[in-house]
Amino acid sequence: MSMLIEEVEMFGWQNCFRINSENIELVTTADVGPRIIHFGEKGGPNLLKIFENEAGRVGDKKFLFYGGHRIWAAPEDPVLSYIPDNDPAKVIINDEDQSIVFIRANDGTGLRKSIELRIADKGGFFIRNEIFNIGSESARTASWGITSFAPGGVGIFPLIRKTKKELQLRSDFSLNLWHYTDFTDPAFEWHKNAILFNQKKCLAPQKIGCYLENPTLGYMLGEYLITKQMIGLSESDDDYPDRGSNAEIYLNPEMLELEFLSKWKTLKPGESVFHQEYLNVTKIDDKHDINSVIDMVLGLNSLN
Repeated sequence: MSMLIEEVEMFGWQNCFRINSENIELVTTADVGPRIIHFGEKGGPNLLKIFENEAGRVGDKKFLFYGGHRIWAAPEDPVLSYIPDNDPAKVIINDEDQSIVFIRANDGTGLRKSIELRIADKGGFFIRNEIFNIGSESARTASWGITSFAPGGVGIFPLIRKTKKELQLRSDFSLNLWHYTDFTDPAFEWHKNAILFNQKKCLAPQKIGCYLENPTLGYMLGEYLITKQMIGLSESDDDYPDRGSNAEIYLNPEMLELEFLSKWKTLKPGESVFHQEYLNVTKIDDKHDINSVIDMVLGLNSLN
């Protein structure tokens, strides 16, 4: 599939790149970040959350979220995670392997972050989130892909449990919670095979994580169902950050985030760690109630 890339301006950022995949488009800015700042159906609304008061800004001295999709290095650190990434990113367009790569400027942490985009043959986009050790010392980290979506939707966290018959009397699934997680928040809705997060009802920040054998998350926003899947994973949940989480959902009264993490890796100088995600969106109609949408997410085939 030929990769169609168009240089555009968007949200006040001058150096942006629009990529088309069938009826879906994605826009990334190289002015900061890098950040994916737009995702959705061609001609349709932006399904990503962009903070209006931060859009178009460059060169700030403090960290700005901006919104959209970003890459972080795990674990979250009150200093290192919030070093500003407000300078231009390097852009590499590779016609041979049909990819475009955005590489973050050196921020002094010894870790360099990059986002690589490819069009999927079946529509949607592959996102490679990669952390490089450009320092002189080894560093233990994991790649962490965080996608912030516009408010008003319902996040879908599948709970798929497969237990051998001889082990069915034992615990077979764990949820990981943060100190601020509060299950009395009206955003939570419990189903047999999924936890739902109704962003419109969210009163305060909430987050959960866990290890999923088929890492798939969903977000139902208006007439759209956004799905995010991870490609490639370790067979052991002990290999992942946040008490063994490879999948996480975070939300607050302004947005909802779908997040994936790679396994831990101790990077020698020059080494990297990465994970790949598949981001897609489909239209849903009034015939799809919440249970059928859950089934759609549960029914997605593993990409591993």
